[in-house]
Amino acid sequence: MGLRYEIISVFSEVNGKVANIRDTRPEHLYTVTPETTDVGDPYFRNPSLKNFAPRIGFAWDPFQTGKSSVRGGVGLFHDQLIGYGPIGTAGVRAAPFFSVAELFADNFEEGLDFPNAYYTQVSQAEGTRPQIDFFNYETE
Repeated sequence: MGLRYEIISVFSEVNGKVANIRDTRPEHLYTVTPETTDVGDPYFRNPSLKNFAPRIGFAWDPFQTGKSSVRGGVGLFHDQLIGYGPIGTAGVRAAPFFSVAELFADNFEEGLDFPNAYYTQVSQAEGTRPQIDFFNYETE
């Protein structure tokens, strides 16, 4: 019998350039702008601080000879938030430090103002609101 305690740590950025959206209620989420994202640590609330997982195992010698055995065990296992995946993708694509917008020349009579279109035309075109990526702050 045993008990395993397995935690992860929440990453941080040395220059404080960590941003996320902590309030994901629809009325807040659909009004977030790059200027109103939550900047600073923690990036997400750590769900692993309560990851206690029981284990139990057995070994049985059916012939009482010490030459054969039947072994088994069970346990509770936690799926950890490890690796680059959705954490890393959202972590490097968070406003106000990163933004993506699509502009189509057909939306502007004068065409695109290349290479300054993001700064001069994003707010003018319908449907070109900058993209905001985030990772669920409440991961439990």
